Amino acid sequence: MKLLNLAGLCVLSAWCASAETAPAPAPSGPVSDLPPDLARRLAPAPPHRPERPLLFTGSFEAPVVTASTPIEQGGNPVMRLGPREWVSLQIHQSPSGGKLITGLTNEAAHTGKQSLYFDFQKVTAPEVSAEFATAYVPIVPGGRYRCVVWGMIDKKRPLTLDQRLAFLRLQVDFLQEDKKNGAGESILKIQPIPGGRTHPLFLVGKWAQFSAEIAAPENASYLRTSWLVSTPPQAGETDGILYLDDANILGEPGKSIELSPAEREAQTASALKEALKAAQPASAPAEAEATPKPKPVKKAR
Repeated sequence: MKLLNLAGLCVLSAWCASAETAPAPAPSGPVSDLPPDLARRLAPAPPHRPERPLLFTGSFEAPVVTASTPIEQGGNPVMRLGPREWVSLQIHQSPSGGKLITGLTNEAAHTGKQSLYFDFQKVTAPEVSAEFATAYVPIVPGGRYRCVVWGMIDKKRPLTLDQRLAFLRLQVDFLQEDKKNGAGESILKIQPIPGGRTHPLFLVGKWAQFSAEIAAPENASYLRTSWLVSTPPQAGETDGILYLDDANILGEPGKSIELSPAEREAQTASALKEALKAAQPASAPAEAEATPKPKPVKKAR
């Protein structure tokens, strides 16, 4: 019996050694045979890359204003010079039922000295809105991005929870490399203003960030964000002021905007300098030189 047990142990040890050195069996099929969603979940996580802002002018520092200035009077962040990142800012009013005034202000800012303001003046009309949008920004196909904006409610004229709530809507669109064909579907995110009844996001006199995680389609090379501040279709009244600042897209930049921090800072400074120069009034013409008085004529004796 002892000999049989010893023999059995030798056989078992030999089998374990062969199992340790034997190569792992090949998978029954290639990974590409897996459903796309499952293959994406099983794929190794990409290396972590720090988030980088893809917009130069998300802080709304140009043109410079000295008070709350509506877009019709020059408080429009759609720059004609420098990087054309903000390409539109449009207001949709109603013939009656209050008014929405939008523009730039120096009365509140999350960073820098200026922000966008949205002044709802006893608006009872439905779907009165202001929408501002970026140009298409180069991105990495399949990359992950975070669209952000900071908001704050005015202290003197707050948007309160006991009135008809306005809302903030983010829309993200994608383009393929040819800049003509769309990629994937538009993404929509909606945030009530100031927020939920029990946990409002945007607070009176205190800045808070709204953000949305975005996964770009594999065939997308460009991304555009569009921000809409609007009253809902329901009846009611919306009255108060919202400030928005530091709207940006965070993530890995596409190749065409792969700049060093120093290059980004220099380009931003150059764009602001050009905008300030364009906003300055033309210098007054030099006053005409005074006509010299004629010398008195001596009387003949």
